[in-house]
Amino acid sequence: MLAKFYKLSHINQGIIIGCLLVIALACAIPVRLIYSLNHIGPTTIQQPAVKPYSAPKSSISGKPVDLNIPSLQIHLPVIDGQYNPNTNGWTLTDGNVQYLVDSAQPNNLGGKTFIYGHALRSVFGRLQYIQPDAVLSLTTNNGYQFNYRFKSSFATSPSDLSVLHNTKKPVLYVQTCSGVFSQHRQIFNFEYVGYEKIKT
Repeated sequence: MLAKFYKLSHINQGIIIGCLLVIALACAIPVRLIYSLNHIGPTTIQQPAVKPYSAPKSSISGKPVDLNIPSLQIHLPVIDGQYNPNTNGWTLTDGNVQYLVDSAQPNNLGGKTFIYGHALRSVFGRLQYIQPDAVLSLTTNNGYQFNYRFKSSFATSPSDLSVLHNTKKPVLYVQTCSGVFSQHRQIFNFEYVGYEKIKT
């Protein structure tokens, strides 16, 4: 067979070799294609970033109608009160505590709630004996109870209006008189603890 091949002219030999190469390539391409299809790796698809759902904060608030400090046995109704900057005067009564209506209502998000009253024994006279972390509760007209914890106290002048400035966090300020001649204003600072629904 090889002897006959060598007897062929160089042109014929080239034609035969070319045909053999074409046949070899035609057989090799399908085999390679089948191998490739059987060995395709997993395809990675870029998914868009998904932010976790965050429920919007809801504000719970109400007008205070009742104040309770169990450790001091102070339990009093709360009525609306006002401050007149022209006369530097406060509306006051002997048997109630006042909620400054221009301050924030008790709530769970932010702002300063301002309560005030006389330093009489029947009102806030016993506040001077309050202990750190004592609990104060404010009940609102819509059936919520907001709880606060006593943190600190300081005296200031009646003309100091910085105590009325608002705050980012929910806090409670309680103001009463102090000093031999009631010449000072004693501020009791309470931090917000939480709230609960007590009436439906």
